[in-house]
Amino acid sequence: MAERQPHRSLEDCSSKDEITYLAHQIICLRNVSRLLSKLDKDIEYICYTLVHLIPEGFQFPDKASVRLTLNDQLFETTGFADSKCMINVSLYVNGEESGKIEVFYPDELFEDSNGSFNQDEYELLETVALELGLYIERKLAEKARIQHFQELEIYSSLIRHDLRNDLGVVLANIDLLRMQTEDMSSDVDDILQSLEALCQRMTNLLNVFSRSAGLDESSIIAVIEKSIEWAKEANPNLTINFTYSPNVKNARILASRMLPMVFDNLLRNAAIHAGKNPTVDITASITDRTIEIIVADDGPGVSKEIRPKLFQKGVSTRGGGLGLYLSKEIINVMNGTIELVENDQQHGAVFKIILPLAY
Repeated sequence: MAERQPHRSLEDCSSKDEITYLAHQIICLRNVSRLLSKLDKDIEYICYTLVHLIPEGFQFPDKASVRLTLNDQLFETTGFADSKCMINVSLYVNGEESGKIEVFYPDELFEDSNGSFNQDEYELLETVALELGLYIERKLAEKARIQHFQELEIYSSLIRHDLRNDLGVVLANIDLLRMQTEDMSSDVDDILQSLEALCQRMTNLLNVFSRSAGLDESSIIAVIEKSIEWAKEANPNLTINFTYSPNVKNARILASRMLPMVFDNLLRNAAIHAGKNPTVDITASITDRTIEIIVADDGPGVSKEIRPKLFQKGVSTRGGGLGLYLSKEIINVMNGTIELVENDQQHGAVFKIILPLAY
């Protein structure tokens, strides 16, 4: 391997040729940076293009040959020529050595002089190897993310299919029960209506998951009112009061399609935990380009033991413990916040949700 010469700065340059050479190094790094910003290109294209960009930053670009080894793949410049006069740097991906980049000059190039590769060239090669390693890490992470998303889509499709079939069976059995029961009491009919409403709520949620993910511009009033409608159908014993300031009526937010699940979860928790005939008060107002929503019930409130970890996965007073955790994740996606706040009346659970306005 050729011995590296001391580093040369722009101030040390004594000729126009040296200044031009350093300018070429800057251009080379810029072109490499542009290339490694193209995450839509496959790694093979990036590596092949890269080996042809590297010579631009060397003293003798028309004499330099470059070889890039990545695992079992080999990429070389056109007309590649091996020689003893070379420098190389290792390529690391996720902390493991995965290859190397080598640059060669013809042996006869320096036969009559003491010159060789200099520190600038070596540092440029180190920089390129580092940036290439980071690029490959990003590509691998993106590939894993896409694969994970595809697996979730398949899993979600299977769940939607099975749940739709099961809900159809439940609804069919409710209809059959009505037809076979001549003298049905009002209490039984109320129970069947509640079951039908629950099935409809589940169907609505399945429809939410059937649509593509993302944020849509929505009316927060429409989202809350729809959630209230579902909750009342599924829980006839639940009283819900919804009030909002005039400027909220036309307010728009960039809402996750799963946002209704947040209000559905809070209202369902109130129906379960806040007594036989609970009342929930929902208020909405605008403050500092955000919408503040308060959801308060008149039940016994949340015990002090679980308050500090209420939004953590697995925390619940009844088991399961995913409702509030998922609610917080949905709100986080929208760059908002949800928290349990102190209640001046010393009873009931009070949640405050803050969401940014769309504009």
